[in-house]
Amino acid sequence: MVKEQLPSGNVSCGSYSLPQWVRTIPNPADSYSVVPGSSVTFGNVCLGAGGGLTLGFWSNKNGQALVSTADLSYLGSLNLVNGAGTAFDPASYSTFRSWILSATAVNMAYMLSAQLAAMELNVRHGFVNASATVYAPASLSASCGGFASIGDLMGEANASLAANPNTIAAGAARTYQAALKNALDQGNKNCNFAQSSPTSCGCSAIVDSSSNVTGYDCTGLFPTP
Repeated sequence: MVKEQLPSGNVSCGSYSLPQWVRTIPNPADSYSVVPGSSVTFGNVCLGAGGGLTLGFWSNKNGQALVSTADLSYLGSLNLVNGAGTAFDPASYSTFRSWILSATAVNMAYMLSAQLAAMELNVRHGFVNASATVYAPASLSASCGGFASIGDLMGEANASLAANPNTIAAGAARTYQAALKNALDQGNKNCNFAQSSPTSCGCSAIVDSSSNVTGYDCTGLFPTP
């Protein structure tokens, strides 16, 4: 009988606290009976960095130095909105900066717009790969393990903003947008990306039925999230 004992602790992500390890196999077993020489899959993925930069970066002088006219034009092509739920088209960096710094979740669509804009800029400037996988369990594009690509997550957010630009009132649309906003926010805070190796999370211990450590899993041979 073997059991995988994961390192304890959560990922500190601003106001969020995420599990450092996420299971990707439905109803996984805590332990398995194995024949010597055989292998088992526990299905654990650790979360960590992926290059995200926050709203604060894109509103300070470092972000300003990067944001181009082409970036502003691209952002204007998205379904971004302001607090009133009306379309936002950034004509200049100063307009964009004022808009993103003023974002609140009174209208959830506004805050989702701000997080989407920051992530779009992260991707456009090569800080985040659109194919990178993040933990976003409430997204429609998420796998059974709760993971979605940044590209799919951004597409979902943009579609939701087109369908529901004003989500002040409680309801399914606001709840869904809040979940998308949280996943993008955690990505912009650089902490909910699936890691290709457990190195940054620590090795997991393999223990036997008597709780004796028989080895450590540091291989990085994770299942696809």
